[in-house]
Amino acid sequence: MMLIISRWNPFAQKLGPKRFEHFKTCKVNEKIDYLETELAKENDKNKKLRNDIHTKHEEIMKLKDNVDYWKNRPTRLAEMFNEIYDNVWTDTLEGLNQPKQIATEKKAVEHMASILKVCYEYCANKFQDTLTQVEEILLLNVEKNTDEELYKEECKQLKDMLKLAGVRTSKGLNQDMAIKSVHDPKLRKVMETYKDVTEKFTKQCLEICWLMAVQDPQVVLHWGSLKEGSSINSDHFKCFTRSGTLLEYVVWPAMLLHKDGPFLSKGIVQPLATTNTSTRFYKKVFYN
Repeated sequence: MMLIISRWNPFAQKLGPKRFEHFKTCKVNEKIDYLETELAKENDKNKKLRNDIHTKHEEIMKLKDNVDYWKNRPTRLAEMFNEIYDNVWTDTLEGLNQPKQIATEKKAVEHMASILKVCYEYCANKFQDTLTQVEEILLLNVEKNTDEELYKEECKQLKDMLKLAGVRTSKGLNQDMAIKSVHDPKLRKVMETYKDVTEKFTKQCLEICWLMAVQDPQVVLHWGSLKEGSSINSDHFKCFTRSGTLLEYVVWPAMLLHKDGPFLSKGIVQPLATTNTSTRFYKKVFYN
């Protein structure tokens, strides 16, 4: 083998067999050292990556432990919205249907729809006022025109902060706040008259509407067409106590992820009565 190497390799022939073997051994050792160094570097990178993953995992677990975070998800808001309809809405309707309260089921339903609209409008305006006040304080030195990217980023951080605090801050809202925000004196008087019956319902409407308002973009309510006799879109609404295709009134709105966005939950409508149609209350269709 040595003769072959020496014959065909001028460098090996010049060094001689022993020196050439030593040279090869040195080169192999250098390669081994290089590979071991690179392996150590990769191990350090992997160790840092594992530490980063562990840190992120801990942050995620802490966030998951935060009940307020999960209550703020749009899908969870849709569930809560449906629960209000299934439970406290039904109880309030029964309370309003008692003697000496609202005369008819339709008027009672429409009154609760008015309360929900008042709460929704109040929370949307209240959140915008709160956001404006916080921006004025915390973004005092950030010029919107000259530091547009910084301004957008800090505005997003402020919205995230308000969203995370949404559940806690929603507890501070009450029925009297909503009533005072009503400009229509007739509606304000009706709300005052029945506020003992509707207090729990109004409170929960305020809380859900506030959690909708703090989303970015905001989750919105969809009432559809309010014109009596208009066609009912079965993709967006379910029927209340009877079936039909033409609208009499809206019972409960649908919920959208954002304006013109996908539906998170369907609404409830009462179709116009037709012959041989029963409208008894116990046949009310609940959400799935």
